[in-house]
Amino acid sequence: MEVTWKHYLLGIVTALGLMVIYQWISNPVYISVSGTGEVSVPATKAIVSLSLSETDSTPEGALIKVQNKAITMRDYMKQKGFTEIVTTQPQLIPASMIVSGMNGYQVSVTMGGSTTQLHELNTIVAGFYSMGATVVSQPTLAVEDEAKLGDEALSDALKRADEQAKQLARKNWKMFRLVASVEQADSGVTSTSTSEGTAEVTGGDTFKITKAVSVTYRLW
Repeated sequence: MEVTWKHYLLGIVTALGLMVIYQWISNPVYISVSGTGEVSVPATKAIVSLSLSETDSTPEGALIKVQNKAITMRDYMKQKGFTEIVTTQPQLIPASMIVSGMNGYQVSVTMGGSTTQLHELNTIVAGFYSMGATVVSQPTLAVEDEAKLGDEALSDALKRADEQAKQLARKNWKMFRLVASVEQADSGVTSTSTSEGTAEVTGGDTFKITKAVSVTYRLW
């Protein structure tokens, strides 16, 4: 086949076109956008922990007292619909380490569990104190399938970030975009301790899961 100047010209044009395409692909514009997604649903359960302590002149006596109190407290928790009840190992310390000059020993344990009886939380917490709890944690509200709700919030956050990226791409006359990196953060529910008389709890509150993302895009 005879090579003509048209073939040379076609080759040059093709090479130049490939170079332009390569330069275009290898030099994208980078932008960073953020998005926040939130899912709000009624809380379905509350997680509560409490501490028990007893003192006695002997270590054995203090241990027996706190174990009996823990058994009574566990029965009460079961009556109030608590599940997954856990009790820590007893901690024994000389009473003099708590109050200088005090004789005997103190044994303490921590118990915890979850209940779906949110409308009775105030009564339940008051009952813990009435039965001898030393400290009751502020109930932490939670929901079933929290992971699924977290995924929904994350999907919403990514969607909002992509909408911003789409708008910026249009303003800069960019037709294509590709995610380069994603950083995310989420909100958590914290638990605080309450002293007797201040254990005010609002049952049936809304449980919110928030996901925030920062997404870097490549634009062409």
